[in-house]
Amino acid sequence: VAAVREAENADLVTQSGADSVITSSDAAGRLLGMATDNPSTVALVEDLIAFGHGLDLVERDVLPEEVGASPRSVATPVLAVVREGRNLPYDDPQVAELQAGDRLIYVSSPRDRRG
Repeated sequence: VAAVREAENADLVTQSGADSVITSSDAAGRLLGMATDNPSTVALVEDLIAFGHGLDLVERDVLPEEVGASPRSVATPVLAVVREGRNLPYDDPQVAELQAGDRLIYVSSPRDRRG
């Protein structure tokens, strides 16, 4: 995982072996653009990326009792399923039933972490 300031450098870092590249100028630009119409959404995104304070994005393995179930039936709000290295949205027909080996990307709240 690596960070670059400008998108033009992302390819070089990827070619050097990074699996994931975060472009700070792009991320900041998207947040600024969103803030003009959706300031509450930006506040939520900022909360999600400030890990450990409020809502968090978390990834975990599918539990044995969840295999065969829908992502919508999981107790926490699932945003995506990682299957064979690909992120698939929770409503993608390919993940209508969770499989062993899947990983869930979900929203965790402070109440989830107390339990």
